[in-house]
Order: sequence, then C-alpha cells, then structure tokens
Amino acid sequence: MAVAAVILGCGVTPVRHSSALLRKGADLSFALFITHLVTATIWYGGVHAFNAHHSLPVVARWSLWLAGFPFAIMAAMAFDRWCDAPVQALLNRQLGRTRQALRFA
Repeated sequence: MAVAAVILGCGVTPVRHSSALLRKGADLSFALFITHLVTATIWYGGVHAFNAHHSLPVVARWSLWLAGFPFAIMAAMAFDRWCDAPVQALLNRQLGRTRQALRFA
C-alpha cells in the first residue's frame, strides 16, 4: 500500500510501448504474488487432510503436490480477471478525472 502511494505521488506513468503479452505477464505476476500464500494454504492443507484420511501412494502424493502449481496459476488468473482488473479500471477512471481536474485548475 505504501509503495502504491509513493508511485502515485511521484506521478510515474506506465510504459506505453510494451507488448500485450508482457503486460499480461506482469499482471499475472502481481496476481500470483498476492494470491500465492492463500492458494498454497488451501491447496496443500486440503492435500494434507485428504492424505491423513486416505493412505495415498507416493506417486499420487507427488501428483497432488505438483498439481498445486497449475492451481496457483488458475487462482491468480481468476483474481486478476475478477478482482484486480475491475479495481484497476476504476482507479484509472478516477485518477484520470483527478489528473484532468488538476490540469485545468
């Protein structure tokens, strides 16, 4: 939160010439940073509880452990699409109005 305030306060503008794939990767990286701990707690906690009740073979345990990576990426994509993107759009609209109002004041 403090970093966001510093960036907004300094008036840093985003890079305009980056590719769409690069921007999507940056968005996904941010979403993964925000969601990884919650996702890991849910996924690996569930795997641990399931394994405590059902004796799984080693291959199945490793498969479930490895499946945590795609689960984390899907959770980050869902967070980016349904949480972060709408908030970013709202902030961009609000900040755009504020910056226009400041230019004419």
